Amino acid sequence: MSRDAYAALMQHVKTTALWRSTAALLSWDQEVFMPGGEGSVEFRARQLTELSRLIHQRTTDPNVGEWLDACQSDGALSGDALDPAAVNVREIRRDYDRAT
Repeated sequence: MSRDAYAALMQHVKTTALWRSTAALLSWDQEVFMPGGEGSVEFRARQLTELSRLIHQRTTDPNVGEWLDACQSDGALSGDALDPAAVNVREIRRDYDRAT
């Protein structure tokens, strides 16, 4: 597998996961602690909407497909199906295909 493509893919996925966890925290805070002051709920909804849009853009970024293709095309994944890199690429491919 192309080391550069795999490294870029993993960095992209890690950042996207960070954004997802941030959205989850904002959502949890909205439900549990956020005061219901004037405009606060509407503002939080706009924050979550924007973050969701950005996450979707990252998830469906054509670069992800290119990195996956590069990782899968060189034959390094045809060996051990339980290799962590092979599992990562397979699961990311599944998520990418569903999202696109």
